[in-house]
Amino acid sequence: IPIVSIYSTFIQRSYDILNHDISRTDAHVIFMVDRSGLISGDGSTHQGIYDISITCGLPNFYISMPRSIKQAKELLDKAILTPHPFVIRYPKGKVLLSNDIDNNFTINDYSWEIMLPITSDVCVITYGDDANEFYSGKNIGLVNALFIKPIDFELIEKLSNKKVIVYEEVIKNGSLGSMISEYVLEKKLSIEFKHFAIDDVIVQEGSVTDLKNSCGLNIKEIIEEI
Repeated sequence: IPIVSIYSTFIQRSYDILNHDISRTDAHVIFMVDRSGLISGDGSTHQGIYDISITCGLPNFYISMPRSIKQAKELLDKAILTPHPFVIRYPKGKVLLSNDIDNNFTINDYSWEIMLPITSDVCVITYGDDANEFYSGKNIGLVNALFIKPIDFELIEKLSNKKVIVYEEVIKNGSLGSMISEYVLEKKLSIEFKHFAIDDVIVQEGSVTDLKNSCGLNIKEIIEEI
């Protein structure tokens, strides 16, 4: 099974191969996509905010992002057993080894992880290390969408009559949030929807903290607002 290690920003250079040679043939290739999300120290051109919008429209592709080393190992095992193109995104910098809820969740299918009960009036859907940051907001529901594609539509259906907030460090167009909003509209679900992501702008160089602030993605402020 080919395993390709590649920066998120370089996915754009390989689109023709991803589309014609891998998607159309449903080839079993695993992509370890490094530097996903907002990053510092590599310049504006290396922001890892486009790979989801590039790959989510390709048939047969599975897209995922773990929030810990434990989940990363489980996702790699899952990718090996999934005979399709499979993307595993991960960030630049430190990654959580595991936390107290890792022992209660094991990846068996392509379902999402409920980190905080979705019985709350407000539920946040996010993925990667951002899910760990939102975990401090104990008065909210929290879902770790570790599979960005396929989407756990069964769980989405359970969020009717709630306010749903999707948070992600990618551009809005072609993101998880845009796919969820399309589903909500199509199924006419009674969901109040809000999407925190990056608008149609060029993200410049800076620290991750400064970039999140400039893009309206300060998680602590969002939790306080909720």
